[in-house]
This record gives sequence, structure tokens and C-alpha cells, in this order.
Amino acid sequence: AHQQLSLAPLHGVAFLNTAARIAAQTPAMCLQFQDLAAKGGLDLADTVVAFGRLTAFRSLVELASTPALARWSDRVGRKPSLLLCCAGCCLECVLMASCTSLTTFGFVHIMAGGVAGHNA
Repeated sequence: AHQQLSLAPLHGVAFLNTAARIAAQTPAMCLQFQDLAAKGGLDLADTVVAFGRLTAFRSLVELASTPALARWSDRVGRKPSLLLCCAGCCLECVLMASCTSLTTFGFVHIMAGGVAGHNA
């Protein structure tokens, strides 16, 4: 009666998300952060510390939100939760590409941790 749809497309998107993160997004994000920091008057040492803090805080946000997302996934199923995570990752990419300040960059990066897009 009820036909199961394949999860293969979502798994493919999750794999591409991870591959893109490793190969392109992380290096590009570092360069964009460095450019924005230079515009904001930060020297290299302050830039490195600021980026480390931002990354650590984003990780804490993901750590805190992942159990809630897992409970939600248990209620509604894997597909909606994977779609939310992947959509959050895509939205983060679009918004971060248009950031013009470190404040906006940091806000977008941290808020995207709330949907744990890189855990999909």
C-alpha cells in the first residue's frame, strides 16, 4: 500500500555536502574571514584567534542542537530532518557568500550551526 521512497538522493546530497565542505567551502570560508578581518583592522594573530573562537562556538551550537534534531527526526522521519539540514547548509552558503562584515559572517555561521547542516 505505502511505497517506500529511496533515501539514495538524500545520501548523495549529504555526501556531496561533505566533499564540498572539505575541498572548497572550508578554504574559501577561511579566505573570506581573513579578508573581512583585514577590512575590520585585525592583524593576522587576532584573525586566527577570532576564527578559532568562531569555529569553536559554532561547534558548541551544533553539539547542543544535534540531540534536538535527532529527537525531531525520530518523530517525523529521516527525510524531513535531512532536508532541513541540507537546506540549512545551502542557505548558509548563500548568506555567507554575501557577507560584508565579520559580525554578519559570524552570526550566519553560528546560526547555521543550529540546523547542524554539516552533520547531514
